[in-house]
Amino acid sequence: MGLKKVNDTLGHQLGDILLQKVAQRLTSVTHPSNITVRLGGDEFLLILRSPKVQAYEEAKQLANEIIAMLNKPFIIEFNQVSIGCSIGVALYPDNGSSPSQIIQLADECLYRSKQAGKNRASFVKDADAHYA
Repeated sequence: MGLKKVNDTLGHQLGDILLQKVAQRLTSVTHPSNITVRLGGDEFLLILRSPKVQAYEEAKQLANEIIAMLNKPFIIEFNQVSIGCSIGVALYPDNGSSPSQIIQLADECLYRSKQAGKNRASFVKDADAHYA
C-alpha cells in the first residue's frame, strides 16, 4: 500500500502518522552526522557522510537495510499498514559537482527503481548516469 492509498482508505491524519513513523525508522538507521529530510509527499532525502572509498558500499548496505526495515508493517491506530520503498542513489563528487546535480541524478535513479517494481535501489554508476 502506498501513501496515497493510506490517505484514501484510512484518512490523511493516519497518512501523516505513517510519514512520521517512516521518518523515525529512517533516522534510527543513519549515523547522527548524516542528514535525513522529507522533500514532500512520500519522498525523503538522506545525505550520508562517508569516506570516498567506502561511499558506494555504505550506501548499498544502508539502502538494503532501509528497504527491509520499511517493508516491515507499521501499526497505526490498530491498523496494520505495509508499504514498499524505492531508492535512488548518486555519489558526490563521483556523479556530479553540485548538490542540485546529485539530487537530480538520485531522483532519476529513484524513478528507475519505481519503474522496475519498487523495493529496490538504483545507483548512478558514473558521471554519464548509467544505472546499476
